[in-house]
Amino acid sequence: RRLQAITSQEGRTPSRPLNAVGLVGAGRIGSELAVTCLDAGFDVIVAEQSDEALEAGVMRIIEHYDARIWTGCMPSAGIAHWAMWMSSLILRR
Repeated sequence: RRLQAITSQEGRTPSRPLNAVGLVGAGRIGSELAVTCLDAGFDVIVAEQSDEALEAGVMRIIEHYDARIWTGCMPSAGIAHWAMWMSSLILRR
């Protein structure tokens, strides 16, 4: 709301909706950021320097969701969301 109020002032560039987030690196912090963004409903693009690092980062993300499902912390609607995150996660090397 504050951003909309500020950008409504004359001479400011209007804000645009944010639909996707790009992350460079899928290490511990990058994978947690990816999970946070996926949970918020953003499409996530992850770039890594090698196939091995990319695979390790994706495994960290999958393990995070698996742990939430296994402990019962994720409701059944969340499981459907977890299944959809694969379609919104774009991987690049």
